[in-house]
Order: sequence, then structure tokens, then C-alpha cells
Amino acid sequence: MHLIQLPQDYNEDEFGRKLRFLLQQLPPVNYSLLKFLCRFLANVASHHEEIWSATSLAAVFGPDVFHIYTDVEDLKEQELVSRIMAGLLENYDELFENEEEDFSSNDLSSVTEQVRN
Repeated sequence: MHLIQLPQDYNEDEFGRKLRFLLQQLPPVNYSLLKFLCRFLANVASHHEEIWSATSLAAVFGPDVFHIYTDVEDLKEQELVSRIMAGLLENYDELFENEEEDFSSNDLSSVTEQVRN
């Protein structure tokens, strides 16, 4: 199952569990890059909520992160990926921070090292 195929009829807890499971299925380099991007965007949202809320950032970055094109017939998918992206940003701590790996938000070396390998 892919992230954008998550059924919309899950309650919030089920949706979070499924999302966590699917994140764990990503290849390590993709997971690390997504984690880094989400940490950065969640940080932007927390410091600039009046300008860039998590929902606004998700609407801008979601289609690119999930490779959704902007055709009119894809509006439903755009809404879905924006919802997933907003969930990733709003629940960053629960989804990503329970891990032992901890690198500073300005340290790209972990992601860069994985890309090189």
C-alpha cells in the first residue's frame, strides 16, 4: 500500500498507525529525506504559523513530495496528499521523533551520506 492510497475512512488513530507503518516501509534514504524535509517544514510552521501554517505548507509541498501533477482531474489526489503532508507536519514528533537517531535540523550529513551509499 502506498501513502496516497491510505483510505480516508480511518479514524485519526488508525490513520496515524497506518501512516507510521508505511513510513517504516520506505527505503532508508527516502525515509531520511522525508524526515528531514518534514522537520524543516514543521519548524517553519511552528515559527511562522500566521504566514505558513502546516496546512498551507502541505498544500504547496505535498504534490511535489508525492509526485502529483496539477491537472484538474487530479484535484482529489491533491487534496489527499495535502492531508497526508499536513498530518506528517502536524504529527512530526509522534511519527518521526520516537527514534534513537537524532541529528540537528541543520545537519544534512546523514541524508547526504545515505545518498552516496
